[in-house]
Amino acid sequence: MSKKIGENDKIFGVIDGWNFPFETSYVAHLNGESNFNSTVGIMSESGLIKISIDQNIKAGETYDIDATGSDKKVRLEFDDTRQGESGNYMATSGKFTVLKLQGNMLSASLHFEAQTAQAPQKKMSFTQGAYKVEDFKHV
Repeated sequence: MSKKIGENDKIFGVIDGWNFPFETSYVAHLNGESNFNSTVGIMSESGLIKISIDQNIKAGETYDIDATGSDKKVRLEFDDTRQGESGNYMATSGKFTVLKLQGNMLSASLHFEAQTAQAPQKKMSFTQGAYKVEDFKHV
């Protein structure tokens, strides 16, 4: 198992209702032993995104996104940490398209819908998403 902070890793997206786009200032990933890679992307004082991706994905393929704990190849949750807006959102639907998977570099586009368990009417829409990681372990 390896832990790494990627200097050039980025996760970006537009969140409905936010006055600014979500863009990570810090990305860490864990190449796990359970055939999944976990990535955590942090945007200071705004939020963090947690994505688990099956190591058996292929370039050019599109995968469904669901909540962590599901049986999907891409599992996602998002913590809104903005003052007065905090909440933990679990993905309810979405798509993750692998644009490039070369060596250990993964580039993908994504969009998803999510909601909180505490208040299911509280929803999030994340669009125009971009995901880039330079140390993705795959099989």
